[in-house]
Amino acid sequence: MTTHKRVGFFFEQSVEDQQRSLNSLRSDVAHPKEDQIVEYLVSGINVCVYMMHEHDYLADPPVFIGEGLVKSDGEWVWPASLAHYVREYHISLPQEFIEKMERTDWRVPPNAECAPDIPEGHVEM
Repeated sequence: MTTHKRVGFFFEQSVEDQQRSLNSLRSDVAHPKEDQIVEYLVSGINVCVYMMHEHDYLADPPVFIGEGLVKSDGEWVWPASLAHYVREYHISLPQEFIEKMERTDWRVPPNAECAPDIPEGHVEM
């Protein structure tokens, strides 16, 4: 089984831990390539859907930001909500991930494939 690099799975944490994690990554200043980063995140291939709704718990009151959807570029996997957090709060992403985006000219490779990692005890459909 291939292990993908994961980023942005804040919804797996408690509300308080989500807020703490996001606040530690947020910035008042956008990354110089933020528009390209957001477009890359949005254009990832759809890998799977998880049965939950995501909410932005930094907003007061919290707001619904979407259905649970995981995207990928074949190497990295992230929830679709990651684009929201980059756009709204300018959260920083791992430099290794940004360098990967830059190497591919800010485009998810057209031949990207991603088979989701199936946790032990789960059944692949």
